[in-house]
Amino acid sequence: MNLQYEIKLDQRQTLSQTQIQSLEILAMDNISLNDYMQNEYMENAILEYTPSDTDVPIRMEDYKSWYDKNVYSGYGETAAASEEHQKEFVSVNQYELRHYLKNQLSLKKYTSRQLYVIDYLIDCLDSQGYYQVPVREAAQKTGASESDVSLCLTDLRQLEPCGIFSENLSQCLLRQLDAQGIQDEKLRAIITSHLEDVASGRISLISRSLGLSTVQVRKYIYLIQKLNPRPLQGFSTSGTTYIVPDIILIYSEGQWEIQMNDSWMGAYHINDYYYKMMRTAEDDDIYAYFRNCLHRARFLLNSLEQRRKTMLRITETIANYQQEFFLGKGLLRPMMLEDISSALNIHISTVSRGISGKYLQYPGGTILMRDLFTTAVSGSSPSEGLTAEQVKQRLSTLIASEDKEHPLSDQMLVTRLSEHDIHISRRTVAKYREELGIPKSFDRRLIEISQ
Repeated sequence: MNLQYEIKLDQRQTLSQTQIQSLEILAMDNISLNDYMQNEYMENAILEYTPSDTDVPIRMEDYKSWYDKNVYSGYGETAAASEEHQKEFVSVNQYELRHYLKNQLSLKKYTSRQLYVIDYLIDCLDSQGYYQVPVREAAQKTGASESDVSLCLTDLRQLEPCGIFSENLSQCLLRQLDAQGIQDEKLRAIITSHLEDVASGRISLISRSLGLSTVQVRKYIYLIQKLNPRPLQGFSTSGTTYIVPDIILIYSEGQWEIQMNDSWMGAYHINDYYYKMMRTAEDDDIYAYFRNCLHRARFLLNSLEQRRKTMLRITETIANYQQEFFLGKGLLRPMMLEDISSALNIHISTVSRGISGKYLQYPGGTILMRDLFTTAVSGSSPSEGLTAEQVKQRLSTLIASEDKEHPLSDQMLVTRLSEHDIHISRRTVAKYREELGIPKSFDRRLIEISQ
């Protein structure tokens, strides 16, 4: 009896752990999910990945320096702007770029001719930070000797961002490995001879050529993807923030169309070759290894599908609830997590995870889904409640129009709001006023006198 109880308890604990992992996947935004699945793909031989032709989006806030976090597919297909835009971008910032690079040099050691050569070489950089002008041609253009051009070019190649002035992608990536002190010969061989195979997903070919397992090859590819294939990408854009929506809401012919913005992530499925290998394996260890990989892969694929369905259901319910807001015809209605969980008959924590960190693009812009949920403030009728933001707006309007010599106290504001059928306490008024950055009535009076 005791043994049977322990076995049942064990099964329940295992199921609970599986549910937790599935909920963690639900809570991820698309970019976090992409990183998570790429890690799983590298560790799981039976999980196959088909890259997308769509560029991987980047959030510019991910750039802590030049390329702390560069997300891209293949070996260099980054989510940069179009080539035409890139050329315009570099041209506009040419002065800043020249200033940035030359500040890293000890200019006093160069002759005036060499300084002219340095300016010329910087101007020859393409939109990605590569240099492809032959030394002889540069010497002819500047009237300098080839040795002077070579000297300047050598010095410029030592500058940040690492890889700048490289002649090709392999050279750019190898320089970054050198800077990090990475001398792994297999990794360098992939960069030198197999970048096209990496881009085409020919993992088995690389595996056979270098005598590596497919899991090892995937780990090397992951390291390559952490390098920066375009040294100039992100230059002078630190002040710009781009938001990548996780879900796109489109209003067409009187109804909402909801799209998951995840096509750029590619597709995952079971590798038929390794699945057949598992089915025919005579070695128990090999069979057990692939069986575990298969169970994990199936769990991940099921979790991805469940995440997609849950997010679509949540978004559809929100879209119908906040239709006036999304169409630009009204303000947000008071909406709680409980409203959505009740409508869908799912747990409130599922709704919370389903919207966590995710952005929704709608006809009027893009919004963090969490911001769609507001706290209702009671009015004359529960069905006509206002959101906290709407009350703050009324409060701000009252204070802006007050007699500056006789500012309204918090209690007087309570009275004025009640005249508009907004019934909140003095403490709530004080809280909202402070959140708006508005001083107390006494301090407002002092400010008026001082002016």
